[in-house]
Amino acid sequence: MDDNFVDYLSEYEIRVGLNKIASEINRQYGTNDELIIVCILRGGFVFCADLVRRLNCQCKIEFIKVSSYIHNQQSQITLQSGLVELAEVQNKHVLIID
Repeated sequence: MDDNFVDYLSEYEIRVGLNKIASEINRQYGTNDELIIVCILRGGFVFCADLVRRLNCQCKIEFIKVSSYIHNQQSQITLQSGLVELAEVQNKHVLIID
């Protein structure tokens, strides 16, 4: 580990933040609503797992992998795998975690 590394947020602050986000999601969606969670790999995986453990609503979790780059001074995003079918998410609540 880098000796000059300073934590941006403590473990406690992260836990408090996750609890706050989960409480808001639980308040909005209750236990009967289904929430589709789309997690963008790889960066969102741990956060997604920690958040889902705190949720009371029914969740369906999907994972996608994307890449981004700049081409001709324009940002480009390429889907690499795992696209959720459009019919599965139409008229449903979707949370994207990156």
